[in-house]
Amino acid sequence: MERQTGEKLEHLKELVRHHEVCWDLTRLNSATTQGETLHVGYEVVVTGIFNDPDRAAETMRVKAAEVLGALHEVAVDLREHAGLPAEHRIKSYGEGVQATARRDRKEARVKLALLHGTSFHVPADDKLEHSLQLLEERLKLLGACKGRWQKG
Repeated sequence: MERQTGEKLEHLKELVRHHEVCWDLTRLNSATTQGETLHVGYEVVVTGIFNDPDRAAETMRVKAAEVLGALHEVAVDLREHAGLPAEHRIKSYGEGVQATARRDRKEARVKLALLHGTSFHVPADDKLEHSLQLLEERLKLLGACKGRWQKG
């Protein structure tokens, strides 16, 4: 884990505030060859909005690219600064634009998976739960909200 400057941390906090970054969490499961369901990790969907009223006439593609850029910066920060042990990994695997139930706002999203580093089919354990706590603590430190955006 590399050290982070206060300036970079403040930049990320500003991105999170400006784009009203939120996250949602669900379990990731995998089917085994025996037909059982195995809990292997967590999906963390990090979302943000285009929040610049002075540029409302720009295309959705330009707006989405700006928000996705900010979300990618957050994802890189989580990989480098959440303090996860080497045995766990954060994998990005989906991004895009979606309409959500959160105040009917259109959000850009990046899907992250928190998994064991060696294989997808390693069952979740207490260590992975601890890594999830570290990941959520980092998101909170950056100012992101779990579920809905709350001005603060």
